[in-house]
Amino acid sequence: MSDRFYLGDPHVHSTLSDGRLSPAELVLVAAARGLDFLALTDHSRPVGSREEAPLHPDSEAGGERSAMCLLPGQEVSIGGRIHFLLLGCVQPLSRARFRLERLKELAGAVHTAGGAVILAHPWTALAGSPDRVHLLDRGFAEGWIDGLEVFSAALRPSQFDLWQRTFEHYLREWAPHRPATLASSDWHHRRHGRALGLCCTYVQAPAPTPAAILGGIRARRTVAVLQRATALEDGLYPHLLPFPDRYRAGIAWWGGNLCGPEELVEALLTLRGEAGDRLRSGAPAGRRNDHRGELWRAALSAYAAGNHRRALALLNQTEG
Repeated sequence: MSDRFYLGDPHVHSTLSDGRLSPAELVLVAAARGLDFLALTDHSRPVGSREEAPLHPDSEAGGERSAMCLLPGQEVSIGGRIHFLLLGCVQPLSRARFRLERLKELAGAVHTAGGAVILAHPWTALAGSPDRVHLLDRGFAEGWIDGLEVFSAALRPSQFDLWQRTFEHYLREWAPHRPATLASSDWHHRRHGRALGLCCTYVQAPAPTPAAILGGIRARRTVAVLQRATALEDGLYPHLLPFPDRYRAGIAWWGGNLCGPEELVEALLTLRGEAGDRLRSGAPAGRRNDHRGELWRAALSAYAAGNHRRALALLNQTEG
């Protein structure tokens, strides 16, 4: 099977820590938002690995089961407002055990287990001491840290200048080491404009399973995406959207609202264009009240959610 792009949110919190929805409820909401995978990253309390949580067993999209891939993980703090997502890590790590000076050791343990270490909301980390920032630089250079959140729905307009300085530091110090670029909602509850699926990550992988998604992240086959929301309470999207235009030719390649390796961004833009063209050319099917009309409307919904792979798979079914 060739690799495909799967869309997900790699940083959400549930009632197992300080979120307001249970893991099962989060899976349902994520599916409704058109996501393929979800990482539950409660604070130092990982959820056991589950291969899939089927949601629509009767739906087939191009031979794929329409299901939600649930990644185990946790968010840990090492002090100084520095947080990491340990994706694929099922061993709880308390704050007492997780220290910045032990980053290499703990990253090695996560990697041995097939997981990934992601720097969460890095603009808070860059506000720390120069020594801590230097150690983070070393973590990217030596491969202890697999990636970072480029976008996060947790970002507020008051933090935008700090985010911009952090991004410029990323271009200078981290991007040359080709870390994975991720985006997430950091969802706890509906506050400050946060919405599940607002900031998402595309992962190129052979299948929507935890091992394959984690493998794609560790291989840096990721693209961060800021979804085109129009009614944000805190104006996140209008603040961030114009900013990337200055960096399209840089190491971190931008394409519209996407940030990642140039070849992946170009592939996603091609996929987006193909899905959009086919939706426009097949618009009359959307007004039909038969099976093909329902599939076309489902494809339109997937396209609106940014899941262009799923949109094309559904459109293929309308021609069957």
